Amino acid sequence: AGITLLLLLGLSRTQIRHWQDSITLFSHTVSVTENNLVMMNNLARAHLAKGELDQAQSIYEDLVSRRAQHFAHHHLGAIHLHRGDPAAAEFHFRAALAVEPGYSPPAFELGRLMFSRRKYREAANLFERVLHAEPGNAAAEDYLRRITELTSTAR
Repeated sequence: AGITLLLLLGLSRTQIRHWQDSITLFSHTVSVTENNLVMMNNLARAHLAKGELDQAQSIYEDLVSRRAQHFAHHHLGAIHLHRGDPAAAEFHFRAALAVEPGYSPPAFELGRLMFSRRKYREAANLFERVLHAEPGNAAAEDYLRRITELTSTAR
């Protein structure tokens, strides 16, 4: 019984090293499983949460190259927008919507981008898309209200 306990204690110590934090856990899981897109996404999100944009971007780019993933394109768009590259952000938001038209986060972000460029008709269509997927989304409703005000006073 003592030997079994020592063996289990040793195995527990080994396992605990993999569970230090989310990045360690997800990195280990990605390294021991093949093509685990969910864990790759979780790893990228853990890097985003720590502000490690380069690491997250690299993982999302890998995800996109393996298979067109709407969530990976959405997060790449957000990273590019944060870094001040709206053209790259727009590309990835549109790619996300091409893969999964009903996925509202990139529609919202693209709507905000179009609003900032004063492309109100396209922005309104995108916010309507968000509201179709998420009825009652206050932020999308607010943008639509602002677009209505801006376009009615411009006439």
